Formats: sequence, structure tokens, C-alpha cells
Amino acid sequence: MDTVMHSQMSIVDGQQRLTTNYKAYTNHGDFRNIVLDLGKGDFIEVKEKIHSTQIPVGILLNKEDSILFNYISEINKLRTPEITNLLLQIRSKMKNYNYTINSADDLTEDEQIKWFENLNNAGSRVSIIQMRFSKLKAHGIDIYKQYTSLFNGKIKDAGYEDFFSPQKTSVSYPIAALNPALEMLTSRTHSGNYAPISSDTKENQLCNLEPDILTNCFSKTLDALDSAISFIDDNELKRPTRIDYINYLLGYFVFKGNTFLPVDKEFLIDWYDTVNFTNKSNKARRDMFTNLYEKALEKR
Repeated sequence: MDTVMHSQMSIVDGQQRLTTNYKAYTNHGDFRNIVLDLGKGDFIEVKEKIHSTQIPVGILLNKEDSILFNYISEINKLRTPEITNLLLQIRSKMKNYNYTINSADDLTEDEQIKWFENLNNAGSRVSIIQMRFSKLKAHGIDIYKQYTSLFNGKIKDAGYEDFFSPQKTSVSYPIAALNPALEMLTSRTHSGNYAPISSDTKENQLCNLEPDILTNCFSKTLDALDSAISFIDDNELKRPTRIDYINYLLGYFVFKGNTFLPVDKEFLIDWYDTVNFTNKSNKARRDMFTNLYEKALEKR
């Protein structure tokens, strides 16, 4: 009898797009409050009742044509030829979407990276960070679902969605923010190149952590992110103009923990109001974080 070995497959690039399209295609419950608003001409999330000029994406882009036609037939405002034609044009964007799949088996990590780089030579290059994290799936960890998407969601909910331009920063910024928790949980002596900046991402070290330590790293960082955002809001501080304000505050709270005192609040407000990240070299930015780290560990 032949033995079939099953292994877990990973999507290196396009996971978010595939998941989003599939959930709309199958009318997944996660999308029940996402609709096309014909009045606004945009896809939005609704908190209450879905209005007659709003079509749930799980119906608009459903795999069965009849689902959309039945929905239209039951709502007077949607039964006009103009609106029906418009909805069918939008639906055709999904139905005519083409996917290119490149598959490789039994490659070493270095071979995977080389293969991946060759595939991306002609188009937009996806960071090697994403390539390396794909192997965590073998340990049951989806870093995008369990961490980066949550991190980015918190940033966007706070009104700072413009931080993620270009798109690759939506990976590098959250990964860099893990550096303080990585140092703490591995009991490292602080090193300057563990600043929470994109040039200092530690994907190799993160991928080599035990799964429970890595997920703890996610948790500590997300909790500290909440503290950083709340600190800005609660003290009515100026709107941050770049992610560094958030990531540095986050790093401070990782090391400070629950020992935050009034004198710490005064220091941190003053630091936030006077810090300047513009035109700073990586060395200068690392030194800035080291100074903040030392303040976090000061005995009061």
C-alpha cells in the first residue's frame, strides 16, 4: 500500500486577496455587514440595518447568479434596468478575475527565496519578510491573521491608515514593532539595531522562536499598541505624522509594563511633543529608541 504524505501548503503572495474574494464568493458570515452602497458609490461596513440601496457583497459577488437576481427582484429600488446593468458590470469584475498560480515543492528555504525572487522580477516585488514567515504555517501560526492584520486594523481604526504607503510597509512596520517584545521575551541585552524601525526587522529570529514565545510576542506587542494609541488620545496629543511615534511609544510600553507613574506620564508627553524623526539616519533613530528604552527601565 502506498503511503501518501500530507503537508501544509502556504500562500506566499495574494493570501489577503484570495481570502477576501473567496469570502464574498461564498457569502461568508464575516462579510455580512459589508455592502456596496449605491448612494455613496463605495463598499462600506454597516453597523445597523442594511438599506434598500445597499447590496451585501456576499450577494453581489456570490458564486450563484440566482442569489443576486432573487435579491434584486425583491427590492423595488434595485429592479430598474440601469441598476441591474450596473450591478452585473461590478459582478463581472469578480467573475472574470484571473489568478496565476506558481507552485513549488520540496525546496530549501534559500531555494524558495531564490525561486520567489525570480517570479517577482517582472512585477512588483513582495518582501522576503513575507516569504520567510510563510514557513510558520507548518507550526500552526499564521502571522498575518494572528498579528499583522490585527496590528494594521488597530492603526487604521485609530485613523492612521495613511501610514501604510507604500503597501509593503503594512508588513515591515508591524514586524519591526515586535523587536521590543522579542528582546524582552528572549532576555536579550538591549542592542541598538533592535529599534522598532523597518530597517531592523528580525524575521529570522522571530521564525526561530518556539511557537508559544512567538504568540506571546504578538500579544505583548498588540497590548502595547493599544496603550500607545490610548496614550495619544487620552492626553489629547497632536496627531502622529508617521508610524515612528506609534512604534516608539509601543516599545516604551512593552518595557515599562504596569509600573507607569505620573512622572512617567510627564516625561512621555514631553518626549512626544519634542521628538523629531525627520531626516534622521538609522543610527540616530536607533539611539533615540535606546534613550527611550533606558527611560522605561529607570527606577523611580
